[in-house]
Amino acid sequence: MNKTLQHFISLYIPALTTLNNKRPESQEFNFKGQIKKSSEIMSIFYPEIVIADSSSFEGKVSTDNNELSILVNSKKLLIGEVAFDDIYIDSHSDAMSFFFRTNFSRISVSDSVALNQVSLNGFTNKDTASFLIGFSGEDSLLSHASFYLNAGFLTTGYTTIKIVPEYLLLAGKTWSIDSENYILADSTGLLLSKVNFRNEVQELSMNGIIGRDSTAKLAVLFKDFQADQVNDFLSIYNVKVGGIVNGTALISGVTGRPAFNSDLNVQNLSWFNDTLGDTEIHTKWDSQLNRVDVTAIATRGGEKNIQVEGFYQITKEDDILDFTAKLQKTYIQSFGHYLKGLVSNLSGIASGDLYLKGTAKKPVLTGKVHLQKVGFLIDYLNTSYTFSTEVDIKEDRFVFRDLLLNDVNGNQSIVNGYIRHEHLDIFILMLVSK
Repeated sequence: MNKTLQHFISLYIPALTTLNNKRPESQEFNFKGQIKKSSEIMSIFYPEIVIADSSSFEGKVSTDNNELSILVNSKKLLIGEVAFDDIYIDSHSDAMSFFFRTNFSRISVSDSVALNQVSLNGFTNKDTASFLIGFSGEDSLLSHASFYLNAGFLTTGYTTIKIVPEYLLLAGKTWSIDSENYILADSTGLLLSKVNFRNEVQELSMNGIIGRDSTAKLAVLFKDFQADQVNDFLSIYNVKVGGIVNGTALISGVTGRPAFNSDLNVQNLSWFNDTLGDTEIHTKWDSQLNRVDVTAIATRGGEKNIQVEGFYQITKEDDILDFTAKLQKTYIQSFGHYLKGLVSNLSGIASGDLYLKGTAKKPVLTGKVHLQKVGFLIDYLNTSYTFSTEVDIKEDRFVFRDLLLNDVNGNQSIVNGYIRHEHLDIFILMLVSK
């Protein structure tokens, strides 16, 4: 079977095999099957791969007629941290070329970045290939792309690739790519040159090497990049950021043990449309501990109102968080998003120390914060209140003690209570008036 596969590779991509296209021993057969209860076997031989039950495949092989066809349908395929949903693959050959049509409803990476309605269509023909790639963000009207990857297979073992866009729309803005972009690929990785995307004054550039070795370094340059354009692809995290990004990121060993170092400046960084301030972000990858160390300072009105320091450690089961945040007269409007359904119209100022630990799936927030001039509307009462108080932040709740609560009519009440949550999700408000 391996010789049969090598035969077809030598026919349609001869540069990728050392074999000539001499026809192997005759292989003539059809195949068809459905996968059921594969988890037990896969967990032993390929634990990083999970295939959904009822996945089906069928096709035909004929070495005498140089015929190969494959049809695959699957609800889900998980390979390591990459998940593919609603997979459809249809491929076939003729005397000269191998054609394929591939669709996914969604591809997500590490539950952090997601692409929707992904398609990959194209053909290979001896020493050339052309692939038409398409995808969209959560809102396909605002973010979608379609572009060709035109490849040439060289006898030296290298592959040349050029990106030719049909359209690239990001957050409603049209982008272009440098017409001189050039990618060179071999078995060790990719060399990127002039892979520069532009929209008016904005620029996102990638130059360098993508490979396993630590000496393979990819430089990413941000120039006046509007951060809100990535929100559509980060919908899994339920975040909404904004601001103008300038700076560089240097990534080493992308496909091996990656090291990520960056120095970024974000003008008017915002969180859910509330401006936090001008922010400096510095990250450094520790390859021995498999973690990224982060230092960030947000300045507003000439004062450092948010300082964050800590690390994000990547593990096989669940990533570890360990951050300390110091707040100094920080506006709290942006954090009202997490209380949606309980309160709205949140306003006020916070000062204090916060500690975010636990894991990415089960974060644990603790600390103590002094709130000043806080205003909010309790949704189910449709009543607005104001107060100033100190809040103890426990692992599962925010605790209020002897809080002097004022309503819009000038009435006052002393209340005790808490906002209970499950790892910063599913918030429940409980207040008792004295």
